Amino acid sequence: MLASASSDKTVRLWDLVTGTHKQTLTGHTGPVYSVAFSPDGKILASASGDRTVRLWDPATGDYKQTLEGHTGRVKSVAFSRDGTMLASASEDGRIQLWDPTMGDRKQTLADGWIHSVAFSRDGKMLASALSDGEVQLWDPATGDHKRTLESPTLHSVYSVAFSPDGKMLASASQDGTVRLWGPAVGDHKRTLEGHAGWVYSVAFSRDGKMLASASADGTVQLWNPATGDHKQTLEGHTGTALSTRRPKSLAWQAGLAGRDPWPAWSACVAYT
Repeated sequence: MLASASSDKTVRLWDLVTGTHKQTLTGHTGPVYSVAFSPDGKILASASGDRTVRLWDPATGDYKQTLEGHTGRVKSVAFSRDGTMLASASEDGRIQLWDPTMGDRKQTLADGWIHSVAFSRDGKMLASALSDGEVQLWDPATGDHKRTLESPTLHSVYSVAFSPDGKMLASASQDGTVRLWGPAVGDHKRTLEGHAGWVYSVAFSRDGKMLASASADGTVQLWNPATGDHKQTLEGHTGTALSTRRPKSLAWQAGLAGRDPWPAWSACVAYT
């Protein structure tokens, strides 16, 4: 199953085998910026400009509950790998950590204008991408701030992703670069250059041997994260390539380039 988030305030579910639209989930009163499946595929979370996170049963399309607590647009949601924790990030400068089964709020982390969050594979670290050019690392179990990764520029960081082994963190920047970090100590490993526009999303392959980056230049670039070598450029979009995900395959969504990095149709996809 594929879920897509849209600025028309809906979430759409698709059959990957046939490519057919299965159903449309309605209820949000603002654009939907992000969607995420729980690891067991039984819960779908959606983040919206209406300042809420909604939880759904993707098998039936039934609405389960609304998570409230943010005072700004919610831009990103992410599940921990064991499914016991859901993180939501908002322009209100906070990350909320939830129990997705009960809907209880477990922690509130103060951060800044946040574009994206991601858990490490072992669930022991949470990364957040900020508009001031920083990446913050947290211990989600305690809520403790671990370290700050600072880029030499003050350009927004739009996306973060951990490698499967957790030894590398990739960050996508408004300055057109992708930076690779060692999250354990916070060291900068290398900068990947090649895009001619803002980089909106990054994703590692399942084996960690490939990194994909999606940009406002309309391309998806493929890299060897171990060496920093550029492997391939995927072209074909006539506008901004906004999102990359690689659970079973690589996918990205095209949108119109403009001031708003979230254009007037689907900007984020997630696979079960």
